[in-house]
Amino acid sequence: MLLGGLTLAISSCGTDEPKTENLQANYFVLKPGAEYIYRVDSVNFLKIPYDTSKYWQREVVGQEVEALDGALYHEIKVYKKFTWNENWRLLRTDLARNTETYSERYTENVMFRKMVYPITSTRVWTAAPYNDIELLYDEGVTFNDATYSNIHQVCFIDQHGFDSTVSVIQFERYDFIHRFNYREKYANNVGLIKRVEINVEYQDPDPLQQSDTSEYEAVNGYKLIQKIVDYNIPR
Repeated sequence: MLLGGLTLAISSCGTDEPKTENLQANYFVLKPGAEYIYRVDSVNFLKIPYDTSKYWQREVVGQEVEALDGALYHEIKVYKKFTWNENWRLLRTDLARNTETYSERYTENVMFRKMVYPITSTRVWTAAPYNDIELLYDEGVTFNDATYSNIHQVCFIDQHGFDSTVSVIQFERYDFIHRFNYREKYANNVGLIKRVEINVEYQDPDPLQQSDTSEYEAVNGYKLIQKIVDYNIPR
């Protein structure tokens, strides 16, 4: 497969944020034959010691098919394996499409509106407008106020460099007990390069001493980070 972008062994992203979109940008790429490989690292905080796992995920964009609503969607085959040497196992088939005003993806019976256009730092939208996301996530997690962040920024993920990326913050909330952070990062002419899901409940390890919140221990929930490893997009 072709390695995408520049080669640089660091992981960093810019933070300055222009206010308007680059009309030439294509962050949600749906080209038949495009393949993406991701590494997924997850932690389950319910078990002690914490249950950590790693697996690989492969996504292949297919041709358009007609859905029940009559609209045309690209099929995206999603594969999974736990070791690099084993065979890929089909996990599910998603549907995705681009329109002039938004891009969306149907995953596990939930339609997610990934992006809306134009891309600006002032846009706010409902990222799961048609389905109850509590089918997938805990009660209290809503994707009603998705926003853009770090628009058109250079970003490096391990061996890959991308000259124009944008982050979508689907949901985030922090307090003394909980931390929620659901976000995705897309690269121009590539697509999804990073996904983060954090849903963690913390507890004071010594309530009688009123510990500093930085010492709180995770006692429930999970953390998942999906990062691009390789990709190949046909010309």
